[in-house]
Amino acid sequence: MSMKRLRKLLCVLLCLCLLPAACSALAEPAEKKVTVMIYMCGSNLESGNAAGTNCISEILASRFNAEEVNVVVLIGGSTFWATGYPTDELTLLEITGRRPRTAGSFELASMGDGATLEMFLNYCAENYPAEKYDLVVWDHGGGPIYGVCQDSLFHDTMDMLEMSDALKASPFADKGLDLILFHACLMGSAEVANVLSPFARYMVATEDSQYGLKYSWLSGIENDQDPLDTAKRVVDLTFEFNKEVIERQNASEINAVAVIDLAKAGSIVSAMDSFFPYVSADLTDTTFTTMSNQRRDATAFGLGDSGNVSSFDLVDLGDMVSRLSEENEEGASAVLAAIDDAVVYARADRDACCGLTVYHPFLNKKEMVNRMGLYPGLEFSKAYTDYLQSFSAILSGTPLAEWIDLVTSVPAANKDLRTLFDLTLTEDQEAHFGEASLAVLLKDEEGGYRFTFLNDDARLNEQGQLTGEFSGTALYALDGEGGALTGELEYELADNGSYLLPACLTDADGNEYRALVVCARDGGGKQLTPGSVQIWEEELSGYTGIRGTTLADYASVALTAHTRRETRNEAGTLLAFRDWEEEKTETWELPLDGSWTFCLVNDTLPTTELYATFQVTDSQNNTYSSEPLAVKGKDPGAAEIRITYDDLGLVLIDSLSVALREDALTLSGSLENITDSEVIILLEDLTVNGEAFDATAEVIGNGDDFGLLKGEQQPLYLSVPLELPEGTDAITDITFSLTLLDAANGEQPIGSVPVTISLNLPL
Repeated sequence: MSMKRLRKLLCVLLCLCLLPAACSALAEPAEKKVTVMIYMCGSNLESGNAAGTNCISEILASRFNAEEVNVVVLIGGSTFWATGYPTDELTLLEITGRRPRTAGSFELASMGDGATLEMFLNYCAENYPAEKYDLVVWDHGGGPIYGVCQDSLFHDTMDMLEMSDALKASPFADKGLDLILFHACLMGSAEVANVLSPFARYMVATEDSQYGLKYSWLSGIENDQDPLDTAKRVVDLTFEFNKEVIERQNASEINAVAVIDLAKAGSIVSAMDSFFPYVSADLTDTTFTTMSNQRRDATAFGLGDSGNVSSFDLVDLGDMVSRLSEENEEGASAVLAAIDDAVVYARADRDACCGLTVYHPFLNKKEMVNRMGLYPGLEFSKAYTDYLQSFSAILSGTPLAEWIDLVTSVPAANKDLRTLFDLTLTEDQEAHFGEASLAVLLKDEEGGYRFTFLNDDARLNEQGQLTGEFSGTALYALDGEGGALTGELEYELADNGSYLLPACLTDADGNEYRALVVCARDGGGKQLTPGSVQIWEEELSGYTGIRGTTLADYASVALTAHTRRETRNEAGTLLAFRDWEEEKTETWELPLDGSWTFCLVNDTLPTTELYATFQVTDSQNNTYSSEPLAVKGKDPGAAEIRITYDDLGLVLIDSLSVALREDALTLSGSLENITDSEVIILLEDLTVNGEAFDATAEVIGNGDDFGLLKGEQQPLYLSVPLELPEGTDAITDITFSLTLLDAANGEQPIGSVPVTISLNLPL
């Protein structure tokens, strides 16, 4: 007998020995309609936020029918319980009446150990007989590989095979449960559904983070003729609660909750076993870039920070299969039909969410070897597992292209402005290109570089040329009078446009947390509004938003800027800036008392010390830097200006500057379309010192009709030869109109924004 099995047996025997003494003298407990078993591993969710205690309060508030329903909770796994429950033993609670009743206590054991779950299931089956049984698994979730229930006392997490073994050894081994409900993040995966398919009729779980499972679904549960009715109610309540939290905190997670018919999980596996041999057969070094980009563009969950060091690498199964469908359209259709049959009810806040994820390595190569070593143990689709092994071998293999001598340059027509930068790729590099961003770094006297700006929208044109724009802004914490409390702060950009700021948070008790602060930009303004906070969970090697906290829940924040020195690999290729050798750090600790804000600020940087570099990511998710190019200092011919305009809900102006160059007046900046239409923006009706000039400029974008899409920002540039009355010694005012034309209808105007510029530019 294995030691693990022996430990499980001893736990069960101990449990029986510790039953309340009165039980032996009482009659057999009466059978009820439903027994709901809640396996609550409190972890840091309870010790940090009293989340478990709050859930127990919600259960009481649901006013469920205790005459017909048992609600039994096993609590443990936390260093502190707000209700004062002991942490040196496991506590069994019966939720009845107006308060929970302690029904038993058991010797302390890890709730990340399947043996503890097995003991709980056996105890409930014997002592709380019912026609139907539901299981709620409560705590952090880490998807199919990392599993669920992080015990803070034992630093242990229950993987899916342990959970399967526990259910297999319980009275619920053969579809004995009606529902398995995950009050945990990231557990809505096809692999999890397949592992649990022998034990329950339905599973309810979220593809991404779950901010809470509202327990009002317990009210009336005894009247549900079909457990699917209960499951749908759970989905609706969970989705609406997640929606409210995500909107309030401007969180970056996707809201996607589903009910899975576990009897149909095997059909998904069978369909994947038929489809993925075709995908594997087409996977070569030549086709890898196409497949890699399809994987990159599939709807992803559990992303953590966009630096990709903590991504769980979970993607929507339906979206990914749809993108791979050209490998075998009939096979892909069969997989999608099987998913549709198994996902019997789902709600999501975007279209490309089928209700089930799968693990697919890509972003987090650091954890890939370990994860791929564990993945076959899930005994999921063999064909899909074989495909993942082939994909990961290329992903981690020798680079498919050489990336040395990436030279940053400036477009010929833009050499004076130095706001646009470009990089020409070789044919081989273009063939294995993934994506790119433009970073601007501040160089110090010792040759170190510090981050100041990121534009993640670098574009690759048909000629193999990357283009990125520098807006001239950097991010600071400012006091109430606009004074900088920090240096330039580091950030990443999420897919939804949120700014992700790495930070260390300290709560009122002095506990410190490694975190990402998610901030939204205030429309076209410069101020950032902090929203949700994602906390690093060591057991999962990732950031999660499950705690549902904001900056307001903490006492102070420490923000750090890193100075790094250029670092190259053995081939001489310049690595990604985040991988450069760290030289020094500077930290600013700020109280969270509302006395300051995050803000993007223009024209505060010593531009003669700024350097632009493209961060180029290939299809194997390796990131390299182009050689840093000095950003030209402020043009001596440029003037200080004051712009007056009302955007009228049409267009925003950013970083506009006016300068004289070789007897020509130049205007440069960028325009953002804030309408719902695809538009072309026309600068017209130009006057200088009241004199009209026959000069126009057109700004186009990346829409289907070459217009700017909603939220798209594109550069504006106009050069006008000056012909002003004799004796004019300065330019003091400039006016023009920005007219928005419907891109689909040519010249049909949508509206016009008058702009006035006041300045003093000597001639």
